[in-house]
Amino acid sequence: LSALLVFFLFYRALEMRNQKRPVYLAVLFLLLAYFSHEENFIILPAVLVCVLLGSREGPYGLPAILRKKHWWSAALVAVALITSQLLVVFWVNPQIFATDQSRRPQIQISLDNIPYYFHLLFQGGNAITDNVVPWLLTQPWITVNSLLALLGCLIAWTRKDRRARYCALFLIVSSCTLIFAFTMQADRYYYPLLPVYYLMGAYAFWRILEATWRFVRLHLALPAGRPYPELALLLRIVMR
Repeated sequence: LSALLVFFLFYRALEMRNQKRPVYLAVLFLLLAYFSHEENFIILPAVLVCVLLGSREGPYGLPAILRKKHWWSAALVAVALITSQLLVVFWVNPQIFATDQSRRPQIQISLDNIPYYFHLLFQGGNAITDNVVPWLLTQPWITVNSLLALLGCLIAWTRKDRRARYCALFLIVSSCTLIFAFTMQADRYYYPLLPVYYLMGAYAFWRILEATWRFVRLHLALPAGRPYPELALLLRIVMR
């Protein structure tokens, strides 16, 4: 829930970037998300990338928020609090901080997680919803949902829809942070991204239905004796 609120509030802050209250509210929920579940750090790079790319303006495409004092103030507050928490934990227990049982650092650039998350999302193993419904019932849907989410991201980048691009960018950057920068492997680490994951899948499904309707409505309620006139016209145009 906290990750979903961060996702929404930062988009609203971008829409009202000249106002102070939306920015501070978004940063407040970002801190609540991080301190309530530390693995929410995977959305921090996504937030940064989305607000920078989402606020580009002018002929050179420079982020407008870099010229806003209240954005800098809110960012400095968030950085100071998160850094203070990390330093306190480091000073209290330097021997075990940021390591798992194998003594590997939790934050490290690595390609080792690619097979695990590919198997989790696209091959149906260790389905995300195992603990909610029977495993066999969820096996096919994880793969279908992952393919729809991937298709939704591709469609978003081919269309000039700021909202869809924001959603796709948030999901892609967060997923890449989890896969390439976090060494621990568990399906629960993907939980904060599930709302955006299913949102992009729904977006792709909606676009598929929209394209299907545009195709089908060409052949509905046609006058007798004139089958598929629009299709015939389209073929003539293509042949030219």
